[in-house]
Amino acid sequence: MKTSIKIDILLDSDNIQFWIFCLLKKIHLSNQLDLNIIYINNENSKNNFGKHANDSIIINLLNLAYLKVEDYLFSIQPDALKTIEIDEYFKNHIKYCDLKNKINNDLIKGTNGKPDLVLNLSTISLDQNPYTLPKFGIWFYTIGSYSAETVSEFSVMEVLKKIKQTRLQVNVIKNFSSKTECIYESFSSTDDISIKRNNNKLMWKVCGVIMRKLNNLQKEQIKSLKTEFHSSENYLPDKSRNFKTLPSELDYINSLFKNYLRSFQNYVYNKKFVNQWFLLFQFECLNLSPKIFNQYIRIIPPEDRFWADPFVIKKFDTYYVFVEELIFSENIGYIVLIEIDQYGNYSQPKTILKKDYHLSYPFLIEDNDELYMIPESSEKNRIEIYHCTDFPLEWKLKKVLFKEIKAVDTTIFKHNNVYWLFCNISEMKGAPIIDDLFLYYSDSLLSAKWIEHPSNPIVSNSKNSRSAGAVFKKENRIFRPSQNCTNHYGYGIEIMEIINLTKTEYKEINFQSIRPTDLGKNCISTHTINHNSGMTILDAQIKRKRLTKN
Repeated sequence: MKTSIKIDILLDSDNIQFWIFCLLKKIHLSNQLDLNIIYINNENSKNNFGKHANDSIIINLLNLAYLKVEDYLFSIQPDALKTIEIDEYFKNHIKYCDLKNKINNDLIKGTNGKPDLVLNLSTISLDQNPYTLPKFGIWFYTIGSYSAETVSEFSVMEVLKKIKQTRLQVNVIKNFSSKTECIYESFSSTDDISIKRNNNKLMWKVCGVIMRKLNNLQKEQIKSLKTEFHSSENYLPDKSRNFKTLPSELDYINSLFKNYLRSFQNYVYNKKFVNQWFLLFQFECLNLSPKIFNQYIRIIPPEDRFWADPFVIKKFDTYYVFVEELIFSENIGYIVLIEIDQYGNYSQPKTILKKDYHLSYPFLIEDNDELYMIPESSEKNRIEIYHCTDFPLEWKLKKVLFKEIKAVDTTIFKHNNVYWLFCNISEMKGAPIIDDLFLYYSDSLLSAKWIEHPSNPIVSNSKNSRSAGAVFKKENRIFRPSQNCTNHYGYGIEIMEIINLTKTEYKEINFQSIRPTDLGKNCISTHTINHNSGMTILDAQIKRKRLTKN
């Protein structure tokens, strides 16, 4: 018999943000999660959106004004931060609790008996209340380096102080006498202009992370009826970068001015210039030294398009390079083929795979003497694998490996007779897709059942999560190219060495960094590297003037 998990969710009032509503709905629809909603009668929280008690009136007014301006400048869909009233949908799951009177007894009793878990989404801190803890503890989340009281203050310091990444943690209190345990931690690239945009993507991420953790907890309990929650991650919250207050009035005004000036400069830049991806290659044994990249041969596309994500295979003394081509005016990617002979002469591209949805990252894998391609098709919400029926031009859809999934840059590596599938996934619409790397495994490339790795996500950091090319071996060591997206999407490459790859464990460490300046002074990005049979090929990005319209 399956045992449901009773969850008490603490809210400040019935006026909630949209991401919380979506989370409540997901929990409610789960068959094995029993939802109770408790409103904390916290008068201080009802009208404090954008305010902080410890900061000046001017700072609070500036913060509110900033949010109003962002609402006007940046249209965000789906908007996680819009407030709505909780509707009749949850009327049978609601209980009211007065903050001043016996909050502890209410938590212990719940609405259907003592809860198994308390999810604190209110602004009230429960880390010092001396009541009996639920068996799975009290869960709460934190965002950024500033100890915020409202969502509007999350990541304020990161955006205004130009901190490249914003930290997100989901924590659990299991024992008041011991330290809080972090059951999930990630580092997302900080929006360089907008606090609202930064918070919006992070709140959708919180929604997806909490739901995944609840589902995992549900599966573990049903399987083994555990009485304690054991996290697969063992981080402790890092207090070293916490800010106690928001910036001073002068710093705030200065930061706002610089942010909007940068926004205007970006607007002007995009009118005059375009960032164009191109290819670089060299014939040699695999050499990852940055000193030689600026000696590579460049293949520059026409001014109206870019070429990116190169994957190469050699046959009959010819290198066949499959790349994404995108014409700027059309803004939809498709896969083309460029042939390069042993002397470095290259052909004009031939279109081999074009759909009515975006395609990129044409990952290649040979299996049982057959060649397959897995292009990125996240716009279709699935992972497709194509079979080469007549090399190199004819490709047919062989199978859909995953359905109803927002995944990018799927990369498969065969090791110890197991196929390991790496991909980045966005668990909620609006959440960043460059942060979390997921791993699956199977005994067959064309399997209908890929098993999720228990450590998922195996990487939660925009610095080294998203794949940047095929996993490869060198001197019996395994390396995984990854994108560094801290400065901006596709800024650089981190070569990660995989230390442990089993069905229960995963570990990697940084081996080497490749920066765009390693490829040439005029390069501003690089995000794919591959090697095959004596050729190393990369992509890079340069600034070019936009074509003048006739």
